[in-house]
Amino acid sequence: MRKKKLDSLDIESFPAVVETSQLPADEEKIKHIFTAKKHQNLLVVTFFSLETSAADYRVFFDRKTFITQHLTENRKWSTATLDWFCDWHICGTAVCANERSARRIYTFFRADSTIPPFNCMRDFQREIRKRRLAAKHKRETDKIDERMKIVGKLPKDFNYWLNEVALDFSRYIYYKRQSKRLITGFCTSCQNSVEFRVSKKMPHENVRHNQTGKCPVCKKSITFKATGRTTLLSDTTTAAFIQKTPTGFLVRSFSVTKRYNSHYQNPQLEITELVRDFYDGVDLASFEYTYFKSRKNQNIRWCHSKHFFQLDYACLYTRNVRRALADTVLKYCCVYELAKNVVKFNIWRYFNAYYTFPAYEYLIKLRLYRFVVENVYMSKNDAELNFDGKDCLSILGINRTQLQQMQRLNGGIKHYKLIKAIGETGVTLKDEQVETFLRMELNNDRIVSLLRFVTVHKIISYITRCLEIWQMPRGGQFQSPEMNVAICWDDYLENSAMLGYDMENDFVLFPRDLKARHDEVMVLYKAEKSELLSKTIAALHENLASRFNYTWQGMMVRPPVSMDEIVADGHKLRHCVGSGSYIENMAKGKCFILFVRRAECPSEPFFTIELRDNMVIQCRGQKNCSMTDEVKKFVAQWQKQILKQSQKSLSSR
Repeated sequence: MRKKKLDSLDIESFPAVVETSQLPADEEKIKHIFTAKKHQNLLVVTFFSLETSAADYRVFFDRKTFITQHLTENRKWSTATLDWFCDWHICGTAVCANERSARRIYTFFRADSTIPPFNCMRDFQREIRKRRLAAKHKRETDKIDERMKIVGKLPKDFNYWLNEVALDFSRYIYYKRQSKRLITGFCTSCQNSVEFRVSKKMPHENVRHNQTGKCPVCKKSITFKATGRTTLLSDTTTAAFIQKTPTGFLVRSFSVTKRYNSHYQNPQLEITELVRDFYDGVDLASFEYTYFKSRKNQNIRWCHSKHFFQLDYACLYTRNVRRALADTVLKYCCVYELAKNVVKFNIWRYFNAYYTFPAYEYLIKLRLYRFVVENVYMSKNDAELNFDGKDCLSILGINRTQLQQMQRLNGGIKHYKLIKAIGETGVTLKDEQVETFLRMELNNDRIVSLLRFVTVHKIISYITRCLEIWQMPRGGQFQSPEMNVAICWDDYLENSAMLGYDMENDFVLFPRDLKARHDEVMVLYKAEKSELLSKTIAALHENLASRFNYTWQGMMVRPPVSMDEIVADGHKLRHCVGSGSYIENMAKGKCFILFVRRAECPSEPFFTIELRDNMVIQCRGQKNCSMTDEVKKFVAQWQKQILKQSQKSLSSR
């Protein structure tokens, strides 16, 4: 339909007579009436407002389509259906004006006269929209189906590989006790019947439900399951297969479930393909097997995926990997070596990381498999590697000895960070010491702090000894008992050094009762620190008074005479200036605490100022209240008269 031609058609006038036979019983709900007129092969339906008697809309119909013209909005055009007006004016509030218009509508749409005319038009529009949407969806699904044609069959040995590699943990011996000395069973791994004879000379041959062991026939690790206690059992894993395509390669992802029931000798293997990722160069197109568009369609098929990296870890089929990745941008990515040495890893994240940082190839060739997998899985450079480095050592930021240690331990990110942090102190850890520190879950910064006073061997030895006599609770969800001891010990050593103790004396370094000595030293340290802070703040008084003292209109600013005066000011006004952080910051010169007082009561707390970099950060009164208008005016005058002069004198030095 041509809009210009439609717009030239005359607009119908408000009908002179509205037939009451067309009106419902409840006429108060009616806000619009409509008329219908035939123009050649078109049906023009005009909607009138009963309130203004003006034509609001015109809907043009032909046999295949429709279009709406908004007459009250500069004759704008819309392809919306009458359903769009449900929350507006039309649906439920519009009726046909006369019988003639109703007959025209019935004839045009070849509809039953028992259906309201409005519903005839709405149903026609819905059917048109339905066909259009189906055609649109078909174009989309045809493109997907065309792409799926290149997906080939799985290898003949794929199921065998799933059982032997991807589900290598799913191996059981179902057993039954025939007598006190004879146990018979069936190994699901090698499909052989086995026997265990228990005697006093061979008590190790006895088995228990859920106990791990080895099959006497195939020698593989298995789990024992009593036939009378195990009914339904299933193991699930994820697997991936890489297939070569004409323009790149394809990664197919599977969810694999192995189910054991009463017929455990023939377990069921269920394979569900979930995701297909097509890599064309560096472009990725991901598809998932799910409901198309919405669950209402009940159409499950391959669809465009909006979620990348849906599966975390997967076991990769390696027998065709090198061939599939040949002549692609990932031909040197070493994913084959990674898959052969790591049971599961996130293949999709690794490919994405390799695109950005090809240096992962060298890390894999260095046999740092675990380190690569963990760093890639974090979706960021969690180890803070320098990928601009010219060689592997500069990329990792460690020396050759530390690299060799990472290789021996097949270290992950925690190994790397620990070895690097301790190496920066000039200390070299032994392999067993690295593993011990990781088992203890000690913070690297805490270990470095302890190394200022004692050796690595003594750290491990003393923490172990403390745990034997002092049962530390686990601090929070992620803090180990060893870490609790290390924190207590580090605080004790730090405070002891502050007090001037002999930090080379073993009696000082390794107290018998760490908790008691920690508490004693903390009391002494606080007392000495308090005295030192008090002297420092008292020494500041004269200088601060010469710089900031000011009196104007019955109020004054002055600095504190002592630390006790700051504490008393905070307690009296009930705000936090008396806490240790403000006092310590003032002693270190990071900020200054000043008092705003009434001139007639210079010792009575009124307001307190925190001054930082010659700027008023805050000024608080009783119960941490903000400044009154009177105080605001005074502080502004003080800033104008005193702070500006103080700033000029400081800048001129």
